[in-house]
This record gives sequence, C-alpha cells and structure tokens, in this order.
Amino acid sequence: MPAADEPGFPQLSMFGGECNELFNSLSAAQSVFTLNTALRDGVMTSGMAMLSETSSQAQVGTQLVTSRGTLKAELVSQGMLQTSVEGFQPLPFLNVNLQLAFVPQGLAGGVLQTMLLTPVGMMMGYMNTGGQMSGEFITGFQPSPTSQVLLGCHVWGLPGLTGGAKTALEAQHMILDKDDDLVASSAVTLACTAPFVAADGTKLAAYDPTLSISVFQRLSPLHSLAATMERKPGVGIHLTAGGTRQLSEHCRVRGKWGTSGILALALELAGEKSSVTLVSEVRTSGALAPKFGATLSLSP
Repeated sequence: MPAADEPGFPQLSMFGGECNELFNSLSAAQSVFTLNTALRDGVMTSGMAMLSETSSQAQVGTQLVTSRGTLKAELVSQGMLQTSVEGFQPLPFLNVNLQLAFVPQGLAGGVLQTMLLTPVGMMMGYMNTGGQMSGEFITGFQPSPTSQVLLGCHVWGLPGLTGGAKTALEAQHMILDKDDDLVASSAVTLACTAPFVAADGTKLAAYDPTLSISVFQRLSPLHSLAATMERKPGVGIHLTAGGTRQLSEHCRVRGKWGTSGILALALELAGEKSSVTLVSEVRTSGALAPKFGATLSLSP
C-alpha cells in the first residue's frame, strides 16, 4: 500500500520540471554506467550499472520501434524481466502504455497507462496490478505569445481504502530574440498535495496538506537559478536553493543548498560521444560526512 501522499504513479510531472531536474541531478551521490547502441534502424540495445550506498543493480535491454508502438524488454540483475509496450495508438487521440514485470515465480506486477487528448486538455489514467488507480487532467492557456498558464489535478487511491489529490498551478514566461531563440525564461509553480483516508467506508477525512512553491529563473541560455519552499505536516518549512552555470562549451557546474544542512555540487563534462558528471555533497553543520559519486555516459 502506498504512503498517504505517494500515489505510486508519476503525478503532474511536467509541473516544476526544470527545478526538479536541477535538484534531482544533485541527489545522493551514486555511480552509474550507461551504454546505448543502435543495432540497425528501429532496434536499440542499452545497458546500465548503478552503484550506491544502499543497493547496486545492473540491467540490459533491447527496444524495437514499430509503426504501432515501441516494444521493450529489460533484464535486471535481481532476476526480473521487464517488458513494455509504449506509444500504442488504437485511435489518433488515444495513447496506451503497458508495462509488465516477471520473476522466476511468475508475474510480479504491471502498470497500464492511458492518455486521452481532448479539446480542453489532456487526461491520463493509471492502474496497476496492486489495485492502485489514479487519474490526471492537465489544461492551460496562453495570455500572450510568450507566456502560458498550466493547471493540473491528480487524484489517486485504492478503492475504499486510501487516496488523495494533488493540484498544481504554473505560470511560465519566455523572452525571445528576433530569431525566436530563447534568451531568458521564468516559471512559478504552486502545488498542494492533500492525502485522504476512508473514515467509515463512505466518508473521507482530509489530512493536513503539503504545500510548496517553486521558482525557476533562466538568466540566459547558459545560466539559471532555482528555489523551492515546501511545508510538510509535522516537519515544518524546508527551503532549497540552487543554480547552474556554464563554465565553458563542454563544462557546467551545478549546486544546491537546503535548510536540511546539505550542500551538493556537480561538475558536468560533456564531449561529442561521452559525458562525465562528478557529484559530491557535504553537511554544513556538524560532521561533514562527505559523499562522492560519478555518472559516465558513452554512445557509439
């Protein structure tokens, strides 16, 4: 069963996407090795090995692109086989994804995702073999040619047992040059996650919600700043700030610091067919407790 505020599915993932991408790239240090190669048109093989403090795993997979969708099969080191069908379109406005995981004993789980395009927005539905279900609706409008406002709502739960809702509102603004190239941009995201638990089988009682605000400012195509403020029940207010700076054509540095007392830095070195990211984090109060990790990506 998922935690009260964890639906088990991606929820409104496009909201605050740039802040999330920056902060997640500076998360707990780990070492990752990935390799992708195209055997021929429409067929690709990939491999990945990940080392972290808590667990390590490796996987190798193949994907086949067809006119009806993409077929994938991945073998994980723990003996699990993951298969999926992505991008299947029975109708021009309907997209279906199916993922199934198998272990030697049989079926371990699966997820079915549907996406329906409507004149007023995008609707998505999720269901897994554990009985979890969720639905999502995203709509928006453009006040001007260089700005837009997005509104999303996500509801989830196990029928009659537990569930909740999340809403998000995001305003975006872009500054373009005369050639319509991006010069600068900004985004402000407000989100509220409210878990619910069934009180008597028919009535739902709301719990204290989690509130957050995220601000992202792209100062130029090379530099950016981000900040988030989140209020969690029983925890209080947590602040995180960070940014990205391009040092040269092939070198970029990222950093973040939060009121939890953790400072994280990442140095990204990119070439034509490879990239290396070196990540480190230390505590700014008490013992430093340094952590280090690296991510290496190669392509033929």
